[in-house]
Amino acid sequence: MAKKQTQAFDSDFTRDTLIHADQAAMDLMHDRATRDLGERKILEAAHVARIMSDQVSIAWFCADALRQHFRGDFSDSIKMREAFKKFSQLSEPFHTNFSENQRDFYASRQDNAKQHPIK
Repeated sequence: MAKKQTQAFDSDFTRDTLIHADQAAMDLMHDRATRDLGERKILEAAHVARIMSDQVSIAWFCADALRQHFRGDFSDSIKMREAFKKFSQLSEPFHTNFSENQRDFYASRQDNAKQHPIK
């Protein structure tokens, strides 16, 4: 069995995927380390807000999937939808700020990937 696991890591795809993931992590760490303090604080706050809103969205999707699967109803669907809508509205500025803040970082990574494709 150990031999099969070793063979899986011998493939070019796996090796290149791990190398890419490592480089992406290093680039992200460098990006964070070289941003000025004010910009980095905004980025970190926006990133936390995005992660939190992802959790709310996933919880909502799971609850609705269960409701549909069991052909049930929420005890107060209007209240649930309004709470989700309000959270989405409150988190929107953070999502926008995070996207704008990261645009240059990811654009430069895409340009670099076009110039140096993984073979």
